[in-house]
Parts: sequence; C-alpha cells; structure tokens
Amino acid sequence: MDSLVLPRFYRQRFLLQFIDFAGGNLSKLDFQKLLFLAHQRINVSYFNFVPYYYGSYSFQAASDLELLEKTGWIKSTKKDIALQQSVNRLDFVKEGEKAEIRKFFSEYKTLRGNHLIKYVYERFPYYTMNSRIAHKVIGRIALTEKKGDGETLYTIGYEGLSFEAYVNKLIKNGVNVLCDVRKNPLSRKFGFSKGIMSKLLPRLNISYIHIPELGIVSSQRKDLIVPSDYENLFKTYNKSLPSKTEYMANIQKLVESKKNVALTCFEHKADLCHRSHICGFLEKKYSLNIIHL
Repeated sequence: MDSLVLPRFYRQRFLLQFIDFAGGNLSKLDFQKLLFLAHQRINVSYFNFVPYYYGSYSFQAASDLELLEKTGWIKSTKKDIALQQSVNRLDFVKEGEKAEIRKFFSEYKTLRGNHLIKYVYERFPYYTMNSRIAHKVIGRIALTEKKGDGETLYTIGYEGLSFEAYVNKLIKNGVNVLCDVRKNPLSRKFGFSKGIMSKLLPRLNISYIHIPELGIVSSQRKDLIVPSDYENLFKTYNKSLPSKTEYMANIQKLVESKKNVALTCFEHKADLCHRSHICGFLEKKYSLNIIHL
C-alpha cells in the first residue's frame, strides 16, 4: 500500500473504508444503495443522490470509483467492486467516521440485492421515479410533487451545489429543459461542464441546450469586486440584449411549449449573474413568470 498515493479527497478515502467494512467487495448496485442509506443514517454528507435508473444514485461517487480504480485502490467489473489494498491505518478517515461506518454495517450487514432495493424504495419513494425496476420491486413508481404550474422560467446557479443537489432542484420544480447561458460552459467542479451535462441530464429527463450567444466573455468578468463593477458590466450587457432577440424568442417559445424551463450559470445569487438580466428582458417583453431558485 505504501506505493500508492492516498486519495486526495476525504470522500474518496471514506468510500474505500466503506467498501472495506462491507467485506471488501460489493455489487455496484448494492454499493450505491448502501452508500445512500449510510448518508441517511450516519453523520456524513460527502455525497448527494438523484433518482436514477435503479433508484438513488451518486454520479460523483461513481466518478470517484473510476479514479480509485485508475490509481490501483479498487478493481471493478461491469457489476462489482473489490478493494485491492488495505485501508487499515489511523489517518485514513476522519476521527469517528470509522466507528460510524462499523456501526452502520453491523446493522445492515446482511441487507443486499432485491431486499436492499425494496428497503430503500419503500422508505425513500422519491428516488423511484426514474427507476426501471420499481414496478417489479414495490409495484409502483413515485410521483413527485412539482412546482411551477403553468409556464415558468426558472434560473439557477450551481455555485455551492453538488451536481446531484443541483439536479434535484430542477426535478422538484418540474424543469424539463435547461438552457446554459455561459459563454464557455466549462467547470473544474464535477458535473458542470457542457460535455457531462449534455450527457447526464437527458438520462434524468431534462433536455440540455447551450446558448453561448447570451453569455459574457470571461475577460469581461475579471476583477468584479465591488457592486459598481457589476453595475458597469450589466449596464453594457443590457445594451447588447436588443440585438439578441432571436435567442430571447427561442427561450420564450421553449417556455410556451415545455412549460418549465431554467436558465443556468455559475453564481448562486441571481442579481450577481447576467441570467437575471436575460430574465428581466424576457419578463418585460413576454410577461413571463420568473422564479430564481
């Protein structure tokens, strides 16, 4: 083990310790369900989950497993995961977490397979809505209470959110089309680059559309410190909007046809993001209902 570099993030070390206490190997389906259940039962918050093909699922955890396999910590097949190195050392996880994991598995040591799926589905029905097997396991699929009756244009920034927490906000508000209004939709944060969003969101019944013409070039966003910096930037940006009516009209048509559409960018606060000014234009021109998430 000394030849291997310790995983950079504690959440990845947690995963390895988790697999170890599970007996050193798990099916990938059991791994996702048990990891989800652990996050409901013990004091950890490394991962969030979305309703996916087989219930609760963390794309971040799946990505971390891929990295851990590349670095030699685990070996995986199409269906299973197996620990390849010992994690029996004091500094591997945070103080108290090892005891928490041990306690969790002492309670759920035999819960696996269909019994585990049924256990999680019955207690957390929200995560069954996209399941391909819910009707076989519990005979029903959850219907989510969705907000935004009628035609609504939402806005959302991913600052401070995991990909899964972000997606759950979209799902719970009934958003079925996400319009990315970043000029360059790249991010070091997992899940928020165009390539991943355009791949994963449709699997969750959310269409992804990139509208770079409504973005602001990165050079104009440098050195935004005091409120007057933002005021000057948005004053210039607002002057450009009348020349972008084609893209504005396309958003209005999407809202009209798809009902619940969202604009997205980085900033958590809409008033610090150009998406609020796009909405201001659309609200004035088309009388759209606007909600900032």
